[in-house]
Amino acid sequence: MNKNNKGFTLIELLAVVVILAVIMTLAIPNVVSTINKNKKDTFIEDAKKLQASAEYKVVSDRSIQLPNGNNALVLTLAEIDKSEIVTSPYGNKYSPTKSFVVVTKEGRELVVDDGTGRKNKNVNEYTYYIQLVSCSTEDCTNDDIEQRYGINIQRVDTLIEGNRFEAVVQAEDVDVGGLENTTTLNNIKAKIGDKTLVIPSQKTGE
Repeated sequence: MNKNNKGFTLIELLAVVVILAVIMTLAIPNVVSTINKNKKDTFIEDAKKLQASAEYKVVSDRSIQLPNGNNALVLTLAEIDKSEIVTSPYGNKYSPTKSFVVVTKEGRELVVDDGTGRKNKNVNEYTYYIQLVSCSTEDCTNDDIEQRYGINIQRVDTLIEGNRFEAVVQAEDVDVGGLENTTTLNNIKAKIGDKTLVIPSQKTGE
């Protein structure tokens, strides 16, 4: 009988199992975190697509009342071309009534050079705020609350900052009140100031 045959002892096998378990314990949270960040990043990109679609509607649809310094235009996802914004990265649908864009016209100071020297100039430009909500049911009622994801009314240009992932929230933290809800309307005004809201989907503005 050949006594030189080599194999793994039970202790060696246990050591390998322990090492693999430690590696998996360290690796799995990192993988889960990366996947979650990728989903949030996709959610944010969809919000930017919604803003781009709203921007196109503002410049192309002559039937809507454009925002000025005293009012703000509110467009639901249902009123905007949403062909590219249907299913969220979490596998549920974006709500066409709970998701919307708020457009304001705000002045800002711009430094220009008119040939006689640099000076400040006041310019007006459109600013976009996004509310993007996805639920397990289209109207977000009687849905699985843990499957709710959303960006609560947020200025679009803040969604490129390092803490942008914090803008995507889940479950009861998602505002699913919609434009018929006083709390949601107050949340909008808290972000944009005391402006009259022009909501084409409603007969009168709030």
